[in-house]
Amino acid sequence: MSGRGRSVIGKVCFRADFRIFISDFRNFPDLQGILKDKALSQGLPFLQYSGYDSVPVAAFSTSIQEQERLDFTGEKSALRRKFSALRKSIDCETRQQYDAAICAAICELECFKEAEYIAAYIAFGGEVDLSGLFGGKQLLLPRFVEKAGVYELVAVPDIRRNLLPGKYGILEPAPELPAADPETVASRVLILTPAVSCDRSGMRLGRGGGYYDRLLSGVKIPPVATIYSCQLSETPLPGTVHDVRMGYVVTEREVINCCNM
Repeated sequence: MSGRGRSVIGKVCFRADFRIFISDFRNFPDLQGILKDKALSQGLPFLQYSGYDSVPVAAFSTSIQEQERLDFTGEKSALRRKFSALRKSIDCETRQQYDAAICAAICELECFKEAEYIAAYIAFGGEVDLSGLFGGKQLLLPRFVEKAGVYELVAVPDIRRNLLPGKYGILEPAPELPAADPETVASRVLILTPAVSCDRSGMRLGRGGGYYDRLLSGVKIPPVATIYSCQLSETPLPGTVHDVRMGYVVTEREVINCCNM
């Protein structure tokens, strides 16, 4: 016990009526703000006790979860900055050589040889350029659906005529082209995905919107992620149960089979 009617558990100071003193988190300003916001949003009393701000313990458990979420998000943001910088450091001539090597490696995959349809993407922000694969297979590309906040796949008969700038300025299929049937996408399309980073278990780190995880949800053919070797994380990347693992990770140096992991 510390003081009258108070007990200290770690850095958390409780009074007998189950209140938390915000001052006990003076070294954690983010958590102080979260505690106050939680108390107010939940209609919990926010009082002064002996000159110190305090909130009920009811605000504390959800605030700890919120802090963990912030820590998790911060870790992923730091990793995105790290691997994006490594990707951008590749010079143009080397990048072209790497792109050609990655496209050649994908062509040797059995899943690519057997696929009737492939879904790829238009390279943006230093992503691996897969335009060397645009031919010989029926090509689908992602198009953003503003109202739903998701991407859909669209068959593109003419890559030169059927693309227009879309979300983030990335070229995407023209609005008059019909979206692919969801059942076809789920069962018959090999999806090639960009990534900021991947690890050897197939965990993928994207731009942060979760768009590809939603797009890949329910697909039967294991997806293929394309990255440069400098983007390969040799330590496990942070992830959640909602993240879709890749079936293969392809770099200019190697093809990593993650299907049995």
